[in-house]
Amino acid sequence: FRGNILRYEITPFYKIKNRWESVRNVYVDDSIKITSTYSAIYKDSSYDVFGLDTIKGINYSSGEATKINGKYYLCSDNLFRLENNRWNPVNFSFQANHHFRKLITHKKNTYFLSTECFGRIDLENNQIIDTILLSEKNEYFDIAWLDNRAFVSNKDGYIYVYEEGKPISKVFIGSPVYDINFSLNNKEAILASKAGIYKMTLSDLRATLLYPLYDALQTVFVEGELIVTTSHGLYMVHDNQVREIIPRTEFNKYGLNVFRELIYAGSIEGLFVIDKSLLLNDITNSFKAVEFSVNSSNNILTVSILIALLLIFVVILFIQNRKNKKQVISNARKSVTINPDSIRQIVLEHSTLISVEAIAEYFETSTVQLNRILKKYNTSGASDKVQCGSGSFCINTKELSRKTSFSFPPLNHLSSLICLPVGIRSLLNSN
Repeated sequence: FRGNILRYEITPFYKIKNRWESVRNVYVDDSIKITSTYSAIYKDSSYDVFGLDTIKGINYSSGEATKINGKYYLCSDNLFRLENNRWNPVNFSFQANHHFRKLITHKKNTYFLSTECFGRIDLENNQIIDTILLSEKNEYFDIAWLDNRAFVSNKDGYIYVYEEGKPISKVFIGSPVYDINFSLNNKEAILASKAGIYKMTLSDLRATLLYPLYDALQTVFVEGELIVTTSHGLYMVHDNQVREIIPRTEFNKYGLNVFRELIYAGSIEGLFVIDKSLLLNDITNSFKAVEFSVNSSNNILTVSILIALLLIFVVILFIQNRKNKKQVISNARKSVTINPDSIRQIVLEHSTLISVEAIAEYFETSTVQLNRILKKYNTSGASDKVQCGSGSFCINTKELSRKTSFSFPPLNHLSSLICLPVGIRSLLNSN
């Protein structure tokens, strides 16, 4: 166009409804479609109609809408029942401090999942029957039944397995699991987690990571293909390859559903309505495969931690070794008897010992104690000169003062001896 090359991206397989509304959940059956958002709850008479008719009583949703025993319920922190085209709160017989997320039936029982617990509920008499699982620290995310077992996911990284009459078991996944689905043959659980998509074999409850598609929120099977919503896009697993379908979009937990030829995917940007047949028409050529690699930042973090641990180990080893050496030296010094001969010997061996304080520190004693010891050997002012090593000798400061006319301050007995180069002896003696 006018010398410019224009690029158009045609995406005929989906449309966006409820634009710029954060769509949390879509419930649909043959008579009604309930679209729950963070700003309103919409009602339509058909699965492919998207109108503006709202249901009053509550204007946001934080969980799923469902139909149980002919009545519609909405989990929106509190539990609501649709009555006379209005959401009315379910008033329990006693105060129920729950943030409801999901209702599900199994056999003749109805179960509820809140962020705090999992248990049985009586919707006819508006009462919670019992609590099967309770967590005071970590919230629950999903519940799914298969045969006679309930699988419950928690933020703590465990899958809890409940079967009536048996102890509750748990499987460590290591990553918060947001959604529980089952394979087409019902032999495996498909787990959408913060770390990616896991497969857990139901026979031995062993879990393995299939695809490191981080922040995976929900999965659903469409014509044998696994659709995955995440916090950063919508993906499909085809021929064991993950393909990016809708990039750079934050989808919502509980927002994925399938009815007839449509796939509903709720996001913070609106409701993506995907045509199944158009999506599956030419998967291989239409969508590129995602290449997974270990996150470089994780690599850097891991290496940094290992280096830090290694440095800490080396420092500890160095300090311990130095401490051991000091202990050995200390023991050796403590075994030496302090007398003029031993002092002369250590002065010969250690040229840095040029003060009383240094000698006292060497023997790990005080100058006062050292002076007391030397008094026993009569090393007061009477000892004018003491040979203290090759090239030097010790002379009493009083004697040195007399010979040089230099005034010294009063010192204790040991401090009155100082070492001078032996070459000066003749000069001093000449005086």
